[in-house]
Amino acid sequence: MINANNVTATILVNLTLYFNELSISSDTPRLKSVLKKFIQKKFTTIFNYISQTVKYMQDISINSTIVIHKNTRKHIKVFWDAIKPHDLAHIPDGFKNNILWNVAHCLVTHQLLIYQLSNSKMNIPEKFIEKYRKGTKPVNDEIKEEDVNIINNNLLSQSEKLAKDYALLSQKQFKEYETSYGVKLNSVEDAISFNNVHEALHLGIIMSQAKYFRETS
Repeated sequence: MINANNVTATILVNLTLYFNELSISSDTPRLKSVLKKFIQKKFTTIFNYISQTVKYMQDISINSTIVIHKNTRKHIKVFWDAIKPHDLAHIPDGFKNNILWNVAHCLVTHQLLIYQLSNSKMNIPEKFIEKYRKGTKPVNDEIKEEDVNIINNNLLSQSEKLAKDYALLSQKQFKEYETSYGVKLNSVEDAISFNNVHEALHLGIIMSQAKYFRETS
C-alpha cells in the first residue's frame, strides 16, 4: 500500500537538494532571497498536490479491495440462501465444519482483523464472536435462530459499513499482527486485503459443502 507521507517526503527531499544547489550557485544575495521565498511557496503547493494525488491513488486501491469483498459476500449469500436450514448446520462427511460455521466465521474474522486490530468497536455480539472465531468448531446439526439473524443482518451490510468506516479506521493506531499464514499485517489496508483472501478460502469450502448436499440429496 502506498504511503502518502513517505512518497511526498522522498520527492521533497530531492527537490530540496536541487533548489539548494541553485541557491548555493547564486552569487547575488538578493537572488538567493528571492529563490528562498519562491521555494518555500512552491513547496507548500507541491506538497499539497502530491499528498492529494497519492491519497487519491490510495482511495482507488482500497475502494477496489472493498468491491472485491462485496462481491465475495454476494457469492456467499447465494449459497446461504439456497441451502436448506438443516443442511446449513449439518457437517458433511469428510469436513470438520458446516456452512453455518464458515459463514459466521467470515463475519467474525472480518471484525477481528479490521476493527479490533484498529482499536475500534466491533459491530457484532461478543458471544457470537467467541462462538465462531478461529479455533472453534460447530456442534453438528445445531442451528440457533439468534445466530441466523446475526448472519442475515450482517452478511452484506458489513461491506457497506466498511466502506463508510474506512476513513476513520485508517486514522487509528493499528496493532500489527502475524496471521497463521505467516503474513504480517501492518495496517488496516493489509487487514482488509488479507481478509479478502481469507473469505475466498472459506467461500471455496462452502461451495464444496454445497456440492456435497446437491450430490447426496
